Amino acid sequence: MTFIKRCAVAGTTAVLLAFSLTACGGDDASDASDAPDDASVEDFCEAFNEDDGLDEDASAEEQVDAAKEQADKVIEAGTPEDMTDDEREGFEIFVDAIKDLDEDAIKDFEGAEDENAYREALGVDEDEFEKVTAFLTYSSEACSS
Repeated sequence: MTFIKRCAVAGTTAVLLAFSLTACGGDDASDASDAPDDASVEDFCEAFNEDDGLDEDASAEEQVDAAKEQADKVIEAGTPEDMTDDEREGFEIFVDAIKDLDEDAIKDFEGAEDENAYREALGVDEDEFEKVTAFLTYSSEACSS
C-alpha cells in the first residue's frame, strides 16, 4: 500500500472514528494548485491508487521519496470535475503536505492514533483538516476497488 493511501486510510479512519464518537517525487514539481481540475475519475484514481512497490520494511527515506513521486503523479493527473470546492482545496492541502514530508514526518504519521495527531502530522489547522477529510472521503468513495 502506498504512503499516500496509508495516510488516506489513517486519516479517514481517524475522521470516521471522531465522527462516530461525536454523533497521508520530487520537490521541484508544481504544487497542487496547478493540477488540472477536469481529470476523469479513472485517471485520478489510477494516480491516487498507484502501487509504489515498497514493502513494509522500506526506510523512511524510501517512503518519503515514493510519497513525493506519487504526489507529483496525482498533481499531473489532476482532480475530477465533480469534486466540490472544499474537496479540491483538501486535495491541494493534502498533496502539498505530502510534498513537504521529511523522514521524521513518517514516524508522526505512523504514530497518529487520533484526529489531532493526524492533523498535527499533516501540519494543518482544524479548518484545513475538514477540507482534507472531505478530499479523503471523496477519494475513498470514488476510488474504492
